Amino acid sequence: MNTPQINANFNSNLGLNANCLPGRTFYLGLDGQHGTNIDFIPVLLHEMGHGLGFQTFSNGQTGALNGGIPSIWDRYLLGTVTNKLWIDMTNAERAASAISRDGLVWTGANVNAALPSVLTFGLASATFSGPAAGDSAGTVRVGEADFGPALGTSPIFGQVMPVVEQIAGTGEGCQPFNTLNTLAVAGKVAFINLGVCATAIKAKNAQDAGAIAVLIGDTVAENAVQPIPLGGWEPAQTVPVVRLFLSDANKLKTSLLKRSRTASGVFVNLGRNGGAQYAGADPQGRALMFAPNPFQGGSSVSHFDRTMFRNQLMEPAISNDLGISVIPPQDLTFRLFQDIGW
Repeated sequence: MNTPQINANFNSNLGLNANCLPGRTFYLGLDGQHGTNIDFIPVLLHEMGHGLGFQTFSNGQTGALNGGIPSIWDRYLLGTVTNKLWIDMTNAERAASAISRDGLVWTGANVNAALPSVLTFGLASATFSGPAAGDSAGTVRVGEADFGPALGTSPIFGQVMPVVEQIAGTGEGCQPFNTLNTLAVAGKVAFINLGVCATAIKAKNAQDAGAIAVLIGDTVAENAVQPIPLGGWEPAQTVPVVRLFLSDANKLKTSLLKRSRTASGVFVNLGRNGGAQYAGADPQGRALMFAPNPFQGGSSVSHFDRTMFRNQLMEPAISNDLGISVIPPQDLTFRLFQDIGW
């Protein structure tokens, strides 16, 4: 056979045109030192992974099998709602499973045996408390950033203070902090709304003003069980940055309304208390697959879930901390290929 079996096309105009990620180009080196650019090797490996079979060939929206025959991929997908493998489901059951959020897992023995050596134990969380916490009191799940340190087993505890917009229309946290914002966040946990400028800029400005951690409030409702990670790149980030669901961010905003310039009476404990399971696995230790609602054509079912941490090559979006390893303890990709017969 002389015809190509895998075809992948990449946009050479990336970063060169105003409508194509201006200022960010492909980094073609092999050392991972891509800085703010996009590391080409993980992008290439990701697409090769799909070409080698990291995907379903069934129709995720209708549940119909390709030609009426299940693919090898479908033999390892389990819907936790029905407790059925995809090969044993009806079309309607497969379609529902594809949008079940945290209800689609991989059953392959190779992936799940390696999972504890790759993924972090404990789900990232924020626990709010204090005399002014009000409706925000309690533990909620958060999404970690691709930049800055990961949340560890030793929690970070501090008082939460919001960042206010310094110049109308420029966004919260998008300029180096003025005296009032610096006074508010120094030695505390900064709360900033998403939007206008890159999250990495907001987080670095908060860090430079003395914040010990940064909470980023989402501005769009999300139908998920855990906030997706925050993308971006800031090699000088040394304090953790996490995303809050819009609903949790709104509760926090209300709790922060009655505050002074330097105190809020709302405290947060950031750590891994959101659940005693691996980040990106179900409680039984099986790898979660990407099953958002609504269905995302080209992404749903054919990727690991975005909640995996550490970040994985075959998630639906690239992360800046990816390397080129596809084996444990860095990555689960090769183990999945072993499951499907490679």
